[in-house]
Amino acid sequence: MPVFRGQQDFRGRIVHQKYIGTEVNLSDPAITHVTVLGGGKSTGDMVYESVKAGKHVSWIIRKNGVKPGIFSPPGWRGKCENATEQGSLRIDGYITPSVLTAGNRWVAWLLHGT
Repeated sequence: MPVFRGQQDFRGRIVHQKYIGTEVNLSDPAITHVTVLGGGKSTGDMVYESVKAGKHVSWIIRKNGVKPGIFSPPGWRGKCENATEQGSLRIDGYITPSVLTAGNRWVAWLLHGT
């Protein structure tokens, strides 16, 4: 759990991501605003789940912190079960050489041809 200046004066509830769904239900109408601290995958998941639940979301990442990873566009309709699977397929398709990809991408060449 992060510690931040002024935390003792904060009147809201501070919850670790691992308790969402067990101790905290994002569908609760009493929860109107969610602030997420950090820039890793679990924070990205929290932002996504909170927005999906219709909450107003603030995402705070310190300047020297880790930036969010790769995200897939919402609303994509395909055979993937979730955005992570979709993003992985897009990345794999980009870096893996194949006769089905248009042209010889430099990333695939760098990874597999050098």
